[in-house]
Amino acid sequence: MVNNVPSSRTSHPQPREWVYLVLVGAALALRLPHLVGPIDNPHSWRQSDTANYALDFYRDGFDLLRPQVCWSGQYSALALEFPLHEALIALLYRLFGVDHLWARLVTLVFFAGSLVYLYRIVALTASRRLAWLTSLVYAALPLSLFYSRAIHIDFGAVFFAHAMLYHFMRGYERGRPAHIVLGAAMGSLGFAAKAPYLFYLYAPLGVYLLHHRPWRKRSPAWLLALAVPVLAFLLWRWNVGQVNGARPDLGIYPTFVDRLEWYFGTLNQRLEPGNWLILLQRLIFDVANPIGTLLLAWGVWGWFRSRNPSPRMFYESWALGAAAYVLIFFNLNWAHSYYQIPLLAIVSVFIAHCLDTFIRMRPPGGPVAALILIALLVGGTLWYAGIAYYRVDWRVVEAGRAIGEHTADDDLVVAYLYDDNFEYTDPRLLYSAQRHGWSIRAQDLTPERIALYAREGGRFLAVVETRPDDRLVPPWLSALDGQQFPLHHDGQSLGTLRLYDLAPLRAASP
Repeated sequence: MVNNVPSSRTSHPQPREWVYLVLVGAALALRLPHLVGPIDNPHSWRQSDTANYALDFYRDGFDLLRPQVCWSGQYSALALEFPLHEALIALLYRLFGVDHLWARLVTLVFFAGSLVYLYRIVALTASRRLAWLTSLVYAALPLSLFYSRAIHIDFGAVFFAHAMLYHFMRGYERGRPAHIVLGAAMGSLGFAAKAPYLFYLYAPLGVYLLHHRPWRKRSPAWLLALAVPVLAFLLWRWNVGQVNGARPDLGIYPTFVDRLEWYFGTLNQRLEPGNWLILLQRLIFDVANPIGTLLLAWGVWGWFRSRNPSPRMFYESWALGAAAYVLIFFNLNWAHSYYQIPLLAIVSVFIAHCLDTFIRMRPPGGPVAALILIALLVGGTLWYAGIAYYRVDWRVVEAGRAIGEHTADDDLVVAYLYDDNFEYTDPRLLYSAQRHGWSIRAQDLTPERIALYAREGGRFLAVVETRPDDRLVPPWLSALDGQQFPLHHDGQSLGTLRLYDLAPLRAASP
């Protein structure tokens, strides 16, 4: 199955590997201007959760079984995804100090590792040239550009996914137990972090094993290692149930025990054409970018015209597995664009196949055309990133700074940010303030609800008022001691922070 693509038989001289290395390095360097500064959008709320897990490990110790969120008051232990990524960030914090630079570098290292393993997989199953082109495309796509330097765990999970696939393939093909054990270990860490990002890779792995049939030469008992990642996932989910099931049912603490509908969605969601249009739009802009989408279509058409069934079956099963991932975890993919990150690898392979078609043409026309297409692909990504990514919500940054300056480290804060999407699980304002407490919605601003938070230890109510709104400053708040702090950034008014002392409510509570 090694070096089976037809391009390996061409007699035309091809670019040397150092040329590809320089191009991949240049694509990776596009991240450098965005490694410092506040957390940015899209999905700054998810990044804030990751950053808070790391900050908690840095301050209170490395309890990986019971990570802490900032938006759930004094019952802050909440286990969802195995927090190895966050623990590594906290380790760098302890070595070099708390700075988002170190958090982003951890993500970037995981991304680079996922790229290296993707190169190895493609080189093992197709050709080194296609592997280089795939790596270049993978580094140049929009979701890769943004999330490979975000404070985000997804490329950590993708790293473990690619590592699991590669080591299992090498281990079973050549009968090397060390590779099999490493594949099981990598898969276990990945399944505990994000099982949806790994399970579908068993499809191309199964095709590879059926092609090589390792059980004919060695003990089939080694195949049991394939089940180890699944067992690790079940063990971690047991811990999740224990930790999250212990949270009190007081009406203000979400339990996070049964979330099956959140992961899988409903049949009606899958039958709604508008939802598929959302996913198609993300494929065109976030996953492949418009230029890449054209190259993707061209590459898929050329791929299916290939006469070599061996690599075709491997990558076609990978593509079918990725499609199954979207169908099964439909709600996740519909709700958040970063759940399309697992699609980047297989999309990169097909785009690279299109570029490889030009590389194999007689020089200089073919290679020059490929270079122009690569430049257009990168340009399309930079264009889209300029209009869709790297937006900092300075309201959050400045309001968080003000809350931190006017409250004590151990004060529990009830926080509301003027935002129709602000939910009780939103960590943005509290993380920016480096405080624990509760995030609330506008409908929660009632005397009874706030009194309940006060009885649970809430010390302050913080309301970020972007513009005057009666919902945010109801008349009953005038009975509380309050302060107002204007919010500004670069001379621009961002609104007002209203900070209310909840001591009277706490004293009046039975």
